[in-house]
Order: sequence, then structure tokens, then C-alpha cells
Amino acid sequence: MYAEAMPYAHRLLVTEVDDEPEGDVHFPPIDPAAWRETSREGHDGFTFVTYERP
Repeated sequence: MYAEAMPYAHRLLVTEVDDEPEGDVHFPPIDPAAWRETSREGHDGFTFVTYERP
């Protein structure tokens, strides 16, 4: 589902969690050629990251 929606997105608001919980659903890799990181806000145990298309 995530991969199918990526071509329509202009901005990604991603939460990077400092843990690896069990599960079988993962967000697709973020291609640095297609996305530019515009902000990063670190917190205890997680980070908010914003990506935008150049």
C-alpha cells in the first residue's frame, strides 16, 4: 500500500523509531534521488523526519 501511494506523494512525514519491533509491514526505502530531507527533529527513542520532492 505504501509503495503504491509513493508516486502521488509530495511530502513524507516519517517517524524513525530507535527499535526494531516485530512485524511484517515495512515502509519502502526512501530513494535519495527522488526525495530530499528537509528537517530532522530528534527525541528520546525516535526522530521525526520530513522529506520533500526536489
